[in-house]
Amino acid sequence: MQIIKVEHIDFDLVIECNNLESTFNKAQKKQSQILSATNYFVNEGNISIHNFESKSLEVLNSDKTYQLIFENKDYFIGITFKNKALIQLPHIYSKLKEVQEKFFYREELGFLAGTINFGNDLGKSNLIVRYTKEKKLKEINFQFEVFPTKLNYRSDYEKIVSDIEKEYPYLVLDFLKKTYTSFKSGHSPNTDLIWWQVFGGLYNDFIQSSKFILNKPHSRIIRQTKYVKADRINKWTTTLEEEYAQFKYLPNKIYRSEYKTLSTNTSENKFFKHAVSQTLRRYKKVKSFIENHFSNLITDPFKVELNSIEKQFEIVSANPFFRTIDKFQGIKQESLVLQKATGYSAIYKSWIMLNSGIKFLEGIQKIELKNIADLYQIWCFFEIKNILQKLLGKDNPDDVDLAEIQIDDFVFKIERGVKSKVSFIKMNGEVIDLFHDFSYKTNSHSVKSYTIDQKPDIVLRLTKNDLKDNYVLTYLYDAKYRLASDEKEGFPDLPTEDSINQMHRYRDAIYFQNNLKHRSWKNRESLRKYFPEKEVIGGYILYPVLEV
Repeated sequence: MQIIKVEHIDFDLVIECNNLESTFNKAQKKQSQILSATNYFVNEGNISIHNFESKSLEVLNSDKTYQLIFENKDYFIGITFKNKALIQLPHIYSKLKEVQEKFFYREELGFLAGTINFGNDLGKSNLIVRYTKEKKLKEINFQFEVFPTKLNYRSDYEKIVSDIEKEYPYLVLDFLKKTYTSFKSGHSPNTDLIWWQVFGGLYNDFIQSSKFILNKPHSRIIRQTKYVKADRINKWTTTLEEEYAQFKYLPNKIYRSEYKTLSTNTSENKFFKHAVSQTLRRYKKVKSFIENHFSNLITDPFKVELNSIEKQFEIVSANPFFRTIDKFQGIKQESLVLQKATGYSAIYKSWIMLNSGIKFLEGIQKIELKNIADLYQIWCFFEIKNILQKLLGKDNPDDVDLAEIQIDDFVFKIERGVKSKVSFIKMNGEVIDLFHDFSYKTNSHSVKSYTIDQKPDIVLRLTKNDLKDNYVLTYLYDAKYRLASDEKEGFPDLPTEDSINQMHRYRDAIYFQNNLKHRSWKNRESLRKYFPEKEVIGGYILYPVLEV
C-alpha cells in the first residue's frame, strides 16, 4: 500500500508499507492527538499522504497531520527518475552503512529502491536523495518523524528521557542512530559526544559567517603613538609646535606624535580567531576518534564530508588576516558587535552552544538518543524506585549505590557487570533492596543459579523481621518493550512467549542454600536447611499496556 508520495521535477518518490492501518489504530490508542501529531517536509516538491477513509493518496495541505511512519515496520522506498539520461550517481545519502547498503539503483530503469526499518529508534529522521544533473549536485531532503505504537510520543517518551537524565546524566545519548530528537542549550557539562552532535547542526553557519567576517572584518579607531623626526610629523598640534620651536636647531631631535588609525586588532576579532582555532582543534580530535572507532559503520560519502569540513575550517584558520590579531584574553565587557553584528553574532551564538550542555526536547537542534527498548528497561528500574519511595513516604532512598557511567566508544554506558542498588529501611527495621542488572552466578555461596548465570533486569528483595531467620522475599522483573504483536499481525499485545519462558527459567534455576559448616544431621530440620530451597517468590514482566 502506498502511504506517501513526493513529486519532484526530476523524480517521483513513493513509500509503501503493508498492514499499516492496524499499526495506526494501535498507535491511536496511546495517542489521542495522533490526527494532528506530526508534519512532513521536503525542500523541493509536493507531498501526498494516504487517507485511510478514501484509501487513496491526497495532497498534504496542512502543517500538522497524522503519523504514518512507526517503529519496527518495514517501509519500501522507490524513486523513479523521469529522465534517467540526465541523472548521474543517484543514491540515498546516509552516514550509516546499514542504511545506504539497503538501496540499489537500476540504471536501465532509472529506479532507486530499498527498504528501511527504524527498529526501536524514535524521533525525527531525514531521507536524503542525492544525484548529479547537468553537472550540478542536487540534494532533496524529505523530513518526517518515527512514532511509537506503545507509548504516547509527546508525553511518555519525554518522561522516560527526562527521568533517566535526572538519575544518570548523558546515559540517554547515543551515536550513529537513524533518528534524532530536539534540544536546546542547557547548563550541563559539555562532552565530546554532545559537542559533536551540536557541531553537526552549526558548522555550515559557522563557516559561512567566518567567510563573511574575513571579507569585511570589524575595525575600530584607536590612538597610536610614534616617535619621528620633525619632517615626518603628519599632524601638528600646539604642543608639538612649541616643542619644535625650542629644538628646531637640532635636526635629529625625535618628537612624540599621536595619531588615530583604523585597526582590526579588536577584542571581537581576537575572540573570532580563538573560536576558529579552538573549534578546528576539537573537530580534528573528535573526527579522528570517529574514524578510528566507527570506520566499519560509516559510509564513504560521510567520510568524504568529514574531510571536507576539516579542509574548510583549515582554509579559514590559515587566512593571513589572523596574523595581525593578538591572542584572545577573554571578553572583559559586553560587546554589541558580538551580539548583533552580521557574522560575529552567529559565531558567538555557535560558540556558546558548542561549549554548553543540552536541555532535551525543547529546541531545534539535533541529538541522537538510545533506542526506546534500552531506555525503557532503565526507566522501569527508576520507576519502581519511585513507587517504593511513595509507598514508604520517603523523599529519597536510605542508601544509593548506582553503577558508574562510563564512556565506551564515544557513548555513555552503565559499567558492565556492575549492579545498581537502592535501599529503603522501614521504621520496624525491615530492609527493601532494589537491584538493577543483578546477576545470579553458578559459583555463589548462598543464592545461586544451578544451571547458568541468570541476569534478570530488576530484583526486589524484602528482608522481613517477622519471619524466622530474617527471611528474604525475592521478586524478579524483566522489562520487555517487545510484544507478541510486534512479531506477527493479529497476535495479542502481550509479552512474547520467550519472555514468559525466561521468567520460568529464573524460577527453576535460582535457589537459596544454607551453607552449614558441618554435615552432622541430628534431625530432619537440619537436613532440610542444607538442601536448596526455591528463592524466587514471584516473577513479573514489565511491558507497555496498549489497551486504554
